[in-house]
Amino acid sequence: MIQSGAPAALAIGRLIEPLADPTDWLGFTGRLHPLLLHLPIGLFAAVALLEVASWRSRAAGSARRLVTWAGALTAVLAAGSGWLLAEEGGQPLELLDEHRWQGVGVAVLFVLVAALERAQPSRRLVWSRRAALLVCAGALYAAGHHGGMLTHGETFLSAKAPGWLAPLVGHESGGGAGATPTGERDPVAAAALDALARSCLRCHGPDKAKGGLRLDDPADLSTVVVPGDAPASELFRRVTLRPTHPEFMPTEGAPLSDEEVLALMDWINAGASLTVLNEARAEQEQADAQREGELDDLRAATGAIVEDLGDGALRVDFSRGRGALTEESVAALAPVAERVVELSLAGRELGTAVVNALPPSLPRLERLRAERSDLDDEALAALLERASGLRELNVHTTRVGSLAAVRRLERLERGWFADTRVAADDLERLRAERPTAQLFGSLALPTPTADAPAPSAGH
Repeated sequence: MIQSGAPAALAIGRLIEPLADPTDWLGFTGRLHPLLLHLPIGLFAAVALLEVASWRSRAAGSARRLVTWAGALTAVLAAGSGWLLAEEGGQPLELLDEHRWQGVGVAVLFVLVAALERAQPSRRLVWSRRAALLVCAGALYAAGHHGGMLTHGETFLSAKAPGWLAPLVGHESGGGAGATPTGERDPVAAAALDALARSCLRCHGPDKAKGGLRLDDPADLSTVVVPGDAPASELFRRVTLRPTHPEFMPTEGAPLSDEEVLALMDWINAGASLTVLNEARAEQEQADAQREGELDDLRAATGAIVEDLGDGALRVDFSRGRGALTEESVAALAPVAERVVELSLAGRELGTAVVNALPPSLPRLERLRAERSDLDDEALAALLERASGLRELNVHTTRVGSLAAVRRLERLERGWFADTRVAADDLERLRAERPTAQLFGSLALPTPTADAPAPSAGH
């Protein structure tokens, strides 16, 4: 008996096995929403027609009550399945939440209308029911409109609407995404790609490409976007997951706003044109070439080694430059004075005339090297007047003898004063005044660190 019953037991087990996983059934129920949502809409239309017909026919009133209860039941089912479907994500969260609660509102109002149908008829109740039916119509419109925006994009309806009607059904009509005048940028594509630039390129851009994916590269971007189908696009799926989901993007920084998500959805659904990205890439390459050309001109004018540190910051090194350090060469820094964050004058002749030829202000300068030079107190004072925000100063093996100008550097963190004319007790007093600063007065320089390596004794 056991053997003969085994196949039947196995078959029953296979039938009930899915029931052990409620998540699958909940997900399946949620995906019935696109089917169920049409039922309360159609039944509501039938209730409205029967309401008018019942003014002349008692039979229409009886039918209306039956249809109203059927509509209330399907509205509850549609709202419940929609709530479950929303848990999958894949849509702008704020708009999705609004749609969910609008669906709940429709269900509640439909049930209220049905409950008023069962109440003892009176003139007041009849008008209350009709008022509730009218409010339900408004809620049904709002829920349906938001659902359409989630499915087809925010401008799906307004793009084809007359100008006077467009503001009432979404964004103002501008002829659609495809009607961008020649020579102008597609605003939908520009908004979508701006959102990607803000939130995604820190991990998938020129500086870092996680997973080998660069979203500023049209070829890479096309692998995660399905033109015309935002929900099927992996990029759109990732940015619209719940923030707690392990695959949610971006992993760093703030998530895309609802406006940015809608722009991304509209762009993909409109065909995911990469024209703007190609234009932006070409503009970036042109800007890079122009910036490099400007640096080449600066190198030629100053004779210094000039490096771009990013974010507009420059490192200027005259110690490894070619030719003599002259008033003209340092004066050539004037156009970029606000960008210099590191300046090395090590091993050069630093007379007062050369120092005075420097730009009058170097507001971003944080690291200054003037070791192994003929720098004296007057020239040092002139230097530090230009760079009050210094964090590091190296004047070892110079003719500096006073720390008066150094004391005015409120942000000083490290200083090298070995083999100078600075008195030991003067350096000790400065150490006492700046207990957190590292101030060195011997050739036993600190161990270099990755953040701020100590200058070498020579080059």
